[in-house]
Amino acid sequence: MQQQPIEIFRYLNGKKYEKKVEVFYKRFLLLIQTFTNTKKGNFNFISIIDDQQTMYWIKEFYHQNKGQEENVLMSIYEELVSLLAQIENEAASIFVDQITSYKSYGLSTHQLSQKYKRSIEDIYLIHIGVIHYILAQVENGSYPALTNIATIHAQTPYNLTLSASKTFELMKQGFEVAEIAQIRKLKLNTIEDHIVEIALLDQNFSITPFVNRNHQEEIMNAIKQSNSLRLKKIKSLVHESIRYFEIRLVLTKVSSKGGE
Repeated sequence: MQQQPIEIFRYLNGKKYEKKVEVFYKRFLLLIQTFTNTKKGNFNFISIIDDQQTMYWIKEFYHQNKGQEENVLMSIYEELVSLLAQIENEAASIFVDQITSYKSYGLSTHQLSQKYKRSIEDIYLIHIGVIHYILAQVENGSYPALTNIATIHAQTPYNLTLSASKTFELMKQGFEVAEIAQIRKLKLNTIEDHIVEIALLDQNFSITPFVNRNHQEEIMNAIKQSNSLRLKKIKSLVHESIRYFEIRLVLTKVSSKGGE
């Protein structure tokens, strides 16, 4: 940093923004990709973000703003132009070059490194610096569109993600996994992911309704035998009827050292 002083580095504030960066950036990227594609009538694009919570947030946001894609995009565009005009051109360009939109794909860190003739470490730090800068400016309240993307709602019970929390509430009402998937219009695998999240964060959560005691014992024996927490390794040592979902649930109790 002394040899190559970069202005954007002064905005780095990991202690303050560590938990917000990933949430904001994933939402931002997927929102731009989704709204630029749907505005053009393309609903068959492949999401660049493979994160269930982000995808759920985008679905909710899209339903709230359906038909207003152009207005949403214009608001974000105007706010970004205003913000990025206040920082060095190179940092702004590196941030913009990573955005994926309709028929336009963002550059990878490696591609950015080659384009700007900077190390991958430089590119990463500049990228994080721009996000920290945006988050700092958004806190002032002058950028409503970006504020909406950056807002993280109050934590749910056990610090569950919002989507997992909704699944948990339906479970407590007595709904079965398949029923919850149908009610929430989500894939069964997604609901099972929520159950694993719940089991990991709530040490009092019983996994027995999802993994019978015989399977629990067999999985535990496989863990001890393999001396590993790798799913594939454990799966190879148990009966073929035992699902990865069951192994993941048992592993949550191994990692938390508690529960049933």
